[in-house]
Amino acid sequence: MFLIKNPIKFFVDKFNELLLKTLILVKRITKNRYWSTYFADKIIFTINKLVKNEFIPNPKEHLYVEVTNICNLRCRFCAYSKSTNEKIVMPNQKFFDIINQATEFGYHTFGLTPIVGEVFVDKNFMEKIRFLEQHPKVKNYSFFTNFTLANEEIIDQILKTKKLHEFFISIYGHNEKAFINFTQSNSKT
Repeated sequence: MFLIKNPIKFFVDKFNELLLKTLILVKRITKNRYWSTYFADKIIFTINKLVKNEFIPNPKEHLYVEVTNICNLRCRFCAYSKSTNEKIVMPNQKFFDIINQATEFGYHTFGLTPIVGEVFVDKNFMEKIRFLEQHPKVKNYSFFTNFTLANEEIIDQILKTKKLHEFFISIYGHNEKAFINFTQSNSKT
């Protein structure tokens, strides 16, 4: 017979382990990466909060890499138009070097969302995605986009990714007129 010092914590840890295994199975069955991960995290967070478990995320887990600071829109609420920074797209080789160095330091998840800018302005963005997909130490990555520059080929490539964890599309306005008003652009942007 063994003595459990903290039976509640022991139960919660075992429950979390079982729940995680169940959600991984559900994720595989449904192939819905985003929602199963979201609900798993939400449930585990709620249980840990109830039993007063603390969780401090690993600061070397996630790294944001700004692949470009150029945007194709001029949204009214965005600081992009006020920026005095040089407008650049990160060359592929520099991106590859950064990812390789970061993985050596222990980073394994990456955010590609610029502070201001649109990832698809980078004509080589899908090459960067392919590099992340093939890198053995990259667990996953995510990005935001206004998606106005994406074409069918890009969409097909995105749908084939395995490591894309989160993909957010910003939508401005409920119709074309509102879009043009928000983004100060035209309908073909």
